[in-house]
Parts: sequence; C-alpha cells; structure tokens
Amino acid sequence: HAERLYEETKRFLEDHTTSMKKDISDADQDMLTVYVKYWTEYSSGAQYLNLLYGYLNTQFVKKRQANEHENYPSIECNLESNDQQLIEIGEMAFDCWTKVIIEPLKDRLVNLLLEQIHRDRINESVNQATIKG
Repeated sequence: HAERLYEETKRFLEDHTTSMKKDISDADQDMLTVYVKYWTEYSSGAQYLNLLYGYLNTQFVKKRQANEHENYPSIECNLESNDQQLIEIGEMAFDCWTKVIIEPLKDRLVNLLLEQIHRDRINESVNQATIKG
C-alpha cells in the first residue's frame, strides 16, 4: 500500500504542476504575478504535505533508500528511469515544480523578471512583491 500511495502522490503532483504550468503560461504579461502566486501557495502546501507524509517518508522512503544503498552503493540515480531512487514527498514536490514549471518556462520568466527590474531602475511603477517573490 505504501508504494501505491507514493506513486499516486507523485502522479497527483505531476498533474497539479502541469495544470499550474498551463495557467502560468497563459498569463502572458501577468506571468510573473501568477507564477509568484502559485509558487507561494505550492511551496507552502509542499511543506505541509511533507509533514503529513512524515510516516511514509520514515517507514517507506528512508527504509527503501537504506536498502538501495546497501545493495547498490555505487549506482547513481537516473531520474528518467522507472527505477529511480525514492525521495521524500516534500523533495518530490519541489522536484516536480522544477521539472514541470521552471525548466520549460525559465527563459520567459527570466526575461519578464529582467524587464521588471529594468522598469524599476528607470522609476516606472512595478509590483515589488513580484520581483521579490
């Protein structure tokens, strides 16, 4: 049951971040604002989710990691493989955010952020929370 819960949680996080990526992408000029809003909510939720899954992290993930290290001490993790090393739920949530949202959108996000910084430097009105976020 623990493995199924782990896999279903992973699938949920992937689906959820994919949905958020679409909303962020569709926001055009408000992309940074939407990104910061979603990131704030998601990162907080990921921390709570990690606490909620504390027992699974301890009893399933860490024990499985210990067994993998004993049996295969020199094998490195291949994140694209189905046999990937298990990671704690909180780390998985942040990993999903990085792979699903940051990597595909990084160029657009960086360009929009640099544009906002430039506007701030020439004393145009910008949303400071977006730049700090």
